Amino acid sequence: MNSVMNGIEALVCALRAAGVQSVYAVPGYPITELAEHVIEHMRPRARWVISEKSAFEMAFGGSVSGRRTCVITKHVGLNVLSDPLITSATHTIGAGLVVITGDDPLALGSQNEQDSRYYGLLAEVPVFDPNPHNLMGCVASAYMLSERTRAPAIIRLTSRLLEAECALESLSIPREPLSSYDHGVWSLTLHGKHQRFYRDAHPLMRQEAEHTSLNRLVHRGEDVVISSGYASYVVERALEAGGLDVSHLSLSLVNPLPLSLLSRALSYRRVLVVEEPYPFIEHHIATHEHVRGRTTGHITSTGIGEEDVLWALERLDTEKLEPEYVPQSLDMRGYRHYICDNCPFLPLLEALSELDVPVAGDVGCVIRSAPEPMAAVDVALALGSAVGVASGFPEGGIAVIGDFALLHSALPSLVHARAWSIDVLVVVLKNSVAAITGGQWLPELELLDDVVRGICPEVRVVSCSALDRDGWHELLSTLLEGHGLRMVIAEGVCPEG
Repeated sequence: MNSVMNGIEALVCALRAAGVQSVYAVPGYPITELAEHVIEHMRPRARWVISEKSAFEMAFGGSVSGRRTCVITKHVGLNVLSDPLITSATHTIGAGLVVITGDDPLALGSQNEQDSRYYGLLAEVPVFDPNPHNLMGCVASAYMLSERTRAPAIIRLTSRLLEAECALESLSIPREPLSSYDHGVWSLTLHGKHQRFYRDAHPLMRQEAEHTSLNRLVHRGEDVVISSGYASYVVERALEAGGLDVSHLSLSLVNPLPLSLLSRALSYRRVLVVEEPYPFIEHHIATHEHVRGRTTGHITSTGIGEEDVLWALERLDTEKLEPEYVPQSLDMRGYRHYICDNCPFLPLLEALSELDVPVAGDVGCVIRSAPEPMAAVDVALALGSAVGVASGFPEGGIAVIGDFALLHSALPSLVHARAWSIDVLVVVLKNSVAAITGGQWLPELELLDDVVRGICPEVRVVSCSALDRDGWHELLSTLLEGHGLRMVIAEGVCPEG
């Protein structure tokens, strides 16, 4: 280790050392700051993109042209790009393609806590789960394994890893001799492509998982902890703080899992699995009676700390614990995110709360208006979902959506609503930035008016400064008397953006 830096700085160094030629990023917690640093230091090779699916497809296009590429997205962005991701492994790529995804244990800035490691199983691609000591090494290994297997690789991060002091490593990341696309795949059927993947690529992934230095078992005693990612760092600190002679299997290449190393770990007297947010590793070995972890109640929450590890180790003799779970409320969390007092859309949102119709919101800033006392929206499912959800209301309703979310993934629902003459009023909050993630500007947002006017028969543009709460109530009530697809674009400037 020559020096230390935080995880964001280490990743920028690693991507540059890997000779990455194109980076496509979609803003969202916890990777927004990382993406901003990458764009700053790798411009013009790195830029924001409106949609994760588009980002992956552009990265794939660069890969098959012989360019190392990268996609940076938050965990739920993997859902959006999953279609081309899953197909790409058997289709094959060219030069290395790595998807860096940020998981959000505790859902501090997301609509769920999903675990990106499971996409390795679904897409059959390598998944790396770094800790502060091997973050840069995981980037190097991801690009080399991606090129050897001709499949994308995923690197899973968390906010704590990005903020941690990470080792600065001297990297040598050679390219595979054949780093361009092989057109010979078209001589195979789709079934044949999958067969070739299992014959050629899958054994390479298994071999790497078993022999990489990123997965290591340190023997200290009769009991063992199995962990991955940032949790491995927490485990080591806990064992040191407690002065415990407990062995530790630390994994950073988690798909495929190293079966021989796991088999050795399972030969220990008692096994504790420490990971977050889901019991990914534990699910593979939970049938063994001496395994403890989340499914046995020994690990009780995400955001695992040293005290959680020590608490679990003290109770390994108990086969099943029954901790009492009290679902976290906004009051228990101790803070709330409200709509900003100087938000130009505040009078509009207050007017929505007075209308006697169902309102579908989005998961941008609008979601902050859902709890009491405002209660402006009834449901908020996912980014870009408001138009589709509101189109499903039997008696019609309102969709409230930001301009970023609309262009991200709501256009198909907008087209469907127009084609089927669905009664839905779409209220677009236009501030020309991705506001909730920090005010990122994307040139795509400047095209909003042109795009929606080609779809919606009735579009009204209103400046937020022109109407107060009563004015918005009157306008929305009038528009609700119409039929079919209607849209009002509310223009305002985000004071935080």
